[in-house]
Amino acid sequence: MAGIADFYFDLPTQRTVALAAPVVLRLLDRPPGGASLILVRMTDPSRADALARWIAGRDPRVDAFSIQEFLARTGARLTYFNQFSVILGTMSAAVAFLLIAAIVSLSVGERLGEIAMLRAMGFPRASIVGLVLVEGVALAAAALPGAFLLGIAIARNLDRILLSSPGVPENLHFFTLTSAAAVRTVGILLATGALGGAYPAAVTARLEVAPTLHREVVS
Repeated sequence: MAGIADFYFDLPTQRTVALAAPVVLRLLDRPPGGASLILVRMTDPSRADALARWIAGRDPRVDAFSIQEFLARTGARLTYFNQFSVILGTMSAAVAFLLIAAIVSLSVGERLGEIAMLRAMGFPRASIVGLVLVEGVALAAAALPGAFLLGIAIARNLDRILLSSPGVPENLHFFTLTSAAAVRTVGILLATGALGGAYPAAVTARLEVAPTLHREVVS
């Protein structure tokens, strides 16, 4: 051992051993040859783009990238998965909205007589509308555990696909559940529940008390 080094491109839990190129070739039983990847650390990172262009201009067989350009190209390759996540999330929110709207609408339709009776007894219209909205939010809250389990399962499958690419470290993950993502998911789903309960709430707000009670008595 010659010393201990700090590898800037390693993950926090990654342990790397650096060997001289001849030693690596001898251990792998390979003949001497050129390098496939060379990392250059500059004292002035602002000149990285200019250096990359200069290196690429010296030899057309060499591809030189700065860290910013490399990350941009990597992000472009991940665009497909980002778009897929957006589409899947939008479809999930739309399905949740339709389901919540249908369930709350059926529930309100079966209780129109009770709602009209409460209105006749002096129960405020705004309170009834609020209760219907709360019902939609409660349904969305009840769906949160299933939504998280489904999202984690899909994220693990996508993560497994990306990790199968050559040269990707085993401890690197592209999809992780963070506190910000969890809060955002909860907010979106609860907002979807409130929107799903908006139409049934509007029905109760426009409910005519006398005709509804008359229909209930006749039926």
